[in-house]
Amino acid sequence: MTIYEKPPGMAGDWKAWEHEAARALGLDLTVSSGSQFYDKGDATTRGRDDPFPLQVDCKLTERGSFSLNNKVLQKWHRQAAEAGKRFIMPIRFLTPQRADDYVLMSFHDFIELRDNANRL
Repeated sequence: MTIYEKPPGMAGDWKAWEHEAARALGLDLTVSSGSQFYDKGDATTRGRDDPFPLQVDCKLTERGSFSLNNKVLQKWHRQAAEAGKRFIMPIRFLTPQRADDYVLMSFHDFIELRDNANRL
């Protein structure tokens, strides 16, 4: 979890969050924020050299909560797997004072990440 003080004048801009998350994860933004059948998600790993390639769909809310739908999560997870990638969802909860950032991912992907980190 990353918590930082919200800079003055920072608006709840989901597009800026997509760009920030993609940059922080070393990913490329997708065409039209993933609305094209051939380029899903908001950001993705390009190429074949990454041992843990990602397909990312970012969420931002200023309400303090949002709904998750298992059917939609399964669809995103399946689309990522079909592309040979792992699905993650960077989530930003934005308040007037700060932003709290989290990542949602499958439990099995988390275990693999943890196991790989333990081997280092």
